[in-house]
Amino acid sequence: ILKEDDRQAVRAILAEMNCTPIFLNPSTRQAHYYGFCKQVLWPAFHNIDLLDLSTSGGGGNHSNHGASANKEATSEWDQSRLDHWWQAYRQVNQEFSTVVQDLVDSRDGPQTYLWIHDYHLSLLPMYLSREGASTKLSRKVFFLHIPFPTSQIFRELECGEDILQGMLHADVVGFHAFDHARHFLNASKRIMGLNYESLVGGLIGVNYMGRTVLVSMSNVSIEPKMIDAALKLPSVEEGCQLLKRTHGDRSIICGVEIGQRLNGSSLKLLAFERLLQDYPSWQQKVVMILRILVPGSRKRDEQITTRELRLIVQRIQEKYGPAVIDYKEVAGSTLPMDQRLALWKASDVLMLTPIREGLNHWPMEYI
Repeated sequence: ILKEDDRQAVRAILAEMNCTPIFLNPSTRQAHYYGFCKQVLWPAFHNIDLLDLSTSGGGGNHSNHGASANKEATSEWDQSRLDHWWQAYRQVNQEFSTVVQDLVDSRDGPQTYLWIHDYHLSLLPMYLSREGASTKLSRKVFFLHIPFPTSQIFRELECGEDILQGMLHADVVGFHAFDHARHFLNASKRIMGLNYESLVGGLIGVNYMGRTVLVSMSNVSIEPKMIDAALKLPSVEEGCQLLKRTHGDRSIICGVEIGQRLNGSSLKLLAFERLLQDYPSWQQKVVMILRILVPGSRKRDEQITTRELRLIVQRIQEKYGPAVIDYKEVAGSTLPMDQRLALWKASDVLMLTPIREGLNHWPMEYI
């Protein structure tokens, strides 16, 4: 949104929902999200060695559609881009800081609590705590929604210490799982020399700049009442019956995941192929329904992964017939809830085979 009139219209609409938009320069947004976040932090936080990115196709986010398969699999990892991406990352965090401080300045009342989400804004707690900032004394909670890597992987990041410092300026740093918190504590100790201790009530505290930063683990759950209400939608039952009619008496193994390498979809298909090979009696009794999501956040990774999946699916169907696999690619990062629930209801097995993953709610929905 480039025109100021359009921006004002968006501000007016969102103001009714107590929301404030931030309009970023398109090139800065591209370098921040698709560059630094998705090509540097995302793989590193999922414990992918940065050296591996230099020899695989997982490091790039662009593609040459006319290139050969071998050339497409060649990484476009370019160390010279890191400085530009890092500057954009800092700039976006600073922009958020400016807007948040303006919002806090405009409010009267008790002490402000700020809840900062995810790795895209890991420097924000530090910017909000700078001397002279109106938010310096505000209470800050930073929650990371993806895994935190081992200290051996994290220390490969040139900006790793800056990111740790950014997170440690929060009063509370939250993770989904103890393993993620443990890696964070180890990185803080081994990279910055910080000590931590167990506190009353089972919390963990990191001693940083004369403060005790609390480290917590909180599993975010599904909304059972929402799921129960959605299950009553006519579209859920219709979708379930359609899948059962389509695949007859076959037992259904289902899977839904993003079409990126770390989600392990190719491993799932290879395991299914081995099942059909080793147990021929199941060739007429089972079908795998696989929905691959293509969000476009890691384009090169997604192109390489989906191409590999199509080849495996084609090979399996040529060997055992088209009825053994129901494979579709879906644009976006999720399936609508009614479609997911219809698939869960129709299926006998939910099979997820991630190589590395953060929190996934879909098994909870399925159960």
